[in-house]
Amino acid sequence: RLAIAEIRFEGNEAFTDEELREAMQTRQEGFFWFRQGRFDRNTFQQDLLQRLPEFYGAHGYIDFTVVSDTLEIDPVSGKARLTITVDEGEQYRLGEFAVQGAQYFPTQQLEQMFVTQSRSVLGLPFGSDRRQRGQIFDQAALADATVRVQQLYRNNGYLAAQVEPIIQRTRGPDGEPVVDVTWQIREGSPFFINRVIIEGNTYTHESVIRDQLVVLPGDLYSDDRLIQSYRSLSALGFFETPLPEPDIIPDLLSGTVDVVFRVKEKQTGSINF
Repeated sequence: RLAIAEIRFEGNEAFTDEELREAMQTRQEGFFWFRQGRFDRNTFQQDLLQRLPEFYGAHGYIDFTVVSDTLEIDPVSGKARLTITVDEGEQYRLGEFAVQGAQYFPTQQLEQMFVTQSRSVLGLPFGSDRRQRGQIFDQAALADATVRVQQLYRNNGYLAAQVEPIIQRTRGPDGEPVVDVTWQIREGSPFFINRVIIEGNTYTHESVIRDQLVVLPGDLYSDDRLIQSYRSLSALGFFETPLPEPDIIPDLLSGTVDVVFRVKEKQTGSINF
């Protein structure tokens, strides 16, 4: 088992080594017993490919790259030192933000989902304002908002809706790095529920199961209502958990979906000889 005695960085100017170590899950040895510094290759790869880029991207450094990583092992102590060389790139600020292709939802409503929320000294939100031109670009916030817009469409039947963030690098009036962001939306058509199918119940009457469901034939499809039905069904206590995830079977020609819930009843009762 390889233990990491030290993690250091080269090429970083915007953030200290300590700040970057905190952004990783790979940890160097510490004074306490729970900081063993055990090295795991998969965790370290996720640090390099995901966690460090996300950390930098949230602070406007969207061109950040890991140039190299070196693992040096002391043959005497068996401890290792990690050296990570990075290229931070430039820090970008937000330029223009636009929404294109939205018809079902007002453009302003979608824009408001990409917001900066002010917080009080106690950490409680007390207001929110749309991100303003000139603020440091937060790529992580954009990704989170994109997912929420996609989910908003799915909760209103638009299973095939696509929300694509387009980021265009440019320069501001003073030559500073700027990104113009556009949500390119392709809505498609809404899907309605055709059939709700229940499989696997032998002893439990189907009406007992259907009483827990809030997805009904003829309704607009909704992820939230599907999840609510799944949780209510799991809470009955009659079936082995976790339940399999419901199957969603779309029919593109008719614009409908079949939803299939599969259950496996718990073994109950006694054996009579």
